[in-house]
Amino acid sequence: FEAALLHLTVDGNKYTSLLERVNVLRKKLLEAGKANASRASKCKSPKEAALVLEEGTKVMENIYRKEDQTIAKLLYFTQQLRRLPFVDPDLCTFVLAGAPNVGKSSLVVSLSSGTPEICNYPFTTRSIKMGHFDVSGERFQVTDTPGLLARADEERNEMEGLTIAALEHLDNVVLFVMDLTGECGTKVKDQLKIRRELRDRFPNKAVQWIDIFTKADMFSEEDEGEGEGDGDDSSAFVSESQSHPQHTIQGSNSEKYHIDHEFLDEDYALAIEEVPNALWISTRTGLNLDMLKHIMLQSLNDDTQDDSSPLLQKKKKKKKKRTV
Repeated sequence: FEAALLHLTVDGNKYTSLLERVNVLRKKLLEAGKANASRASKCKSPKEAALVLEEGTKVMENIYRKEDQTIAKLLYFTQQLRRLPFVDPDLCTFVLAGAPNVGKSSLVVSLSSGTPEICNYPFTTRSIKMGHFDVSGERFQVTDTPGLLARADEERNEMEGLTIAALEHLDNVVLFVMDLTGECGTKVKDQLKIRRELRDRFPNKAVQWIDIFTKADMFSEEDEGEGEGDGDDSSAFVSESQSHPQHTIQGSNSEKYHIDHEFLDEDYALAIEEVPNALWISTRTGLNLDMLKHIMLQSLNDDTQDDSSPLLQKKKKKKKKRTV
């Protein structure tokens, strides 16, 4: 994952080449310094030694000036690398994935105990947010990732490559976020396509996967007994103040969410059918955020039943550190 960050930020090959040039410069300066010190040690008077020192300093300055662009580039690379998010390998990580503008960044802010770290990439206005929250004295980290589009790998940009790298290399629980309102710019059918791709690509994440529908405050839920028998799902509504009895989407008409919104994605029902156990949340009202944290922690407990689980190994490692 860190290698992917390096490549996407400053290009790994350019970084390696730059370090080699810096090392050559270091050796030249070291050799010049040693030669000057040797000459100074053979001087017969302080005045002569001072002259040798002045000459040697000019030689080293000339060597440095010839590579001033190398040093300037090194400082630039250093500044960019300092802006990268730090992922603690000893902490359990929750990675948010999904299409662009579905609410991942807002969710990181809502889940975090403090102000999340915002890491802007130098070549884009997009950012990565890294947040943390604590439960019973144990710290967890949560991060969003750049949005994915429903397209082949060869057509994806470097930011999308970062998302794939995070899912591939981090031992994490995946929070797949979807927006059914049609406002995010990616159609529901394409969001479902991305979800299928990731689940097929990372089958080992199946027990570490949580589906989320955002913007629940824009939806309403049908009152029990209302609208029964009319066969029209889209006519059923209830007060937004009511919460879903199981905090999930079920199959019956009386337990579906609907939205009174002119921009509702026409394929939203496909998502409800394909992802029946998604958790509806709202970062604006806070709806089901506590429930989401509970499910997130429960997913860790479910995964750690497997002795080979990376998350279990992290817990064992942290316990061993405390013991020491």
